[in-house]
Amino acid sequence: MKSDYSRPVSMQCSTCGGTEFEFDEDGPIRCTGCDRIYASKDELIEENGARIEQEVEQMKSDIMKDVRKDLSDIFKKFK
Repeated sequence: MKSDYSRPVSMQCSTCGGTEFEFDEDGPIRCTGCDRIYASKDELIEENGARIEQEVEQMKSDIMKDVRKDLSDIFKKFK
């Protein structure tokens, strides 16, 4: 089983679909495609909730697939 299942999830502007943003550490975030301003990182994350959840579900699926394979391999050794 892999030891690291982390993966990047690119944020997407809910107005234009762009994935390029400009931001300061604690300031607002601006979409470079349509100039939409997100008040904070939290707002952008909230707007991308479905996208993030989809990646989490895929990650869960990948982990379960690997666990099943590992368990199967372990039990084959005892046959």
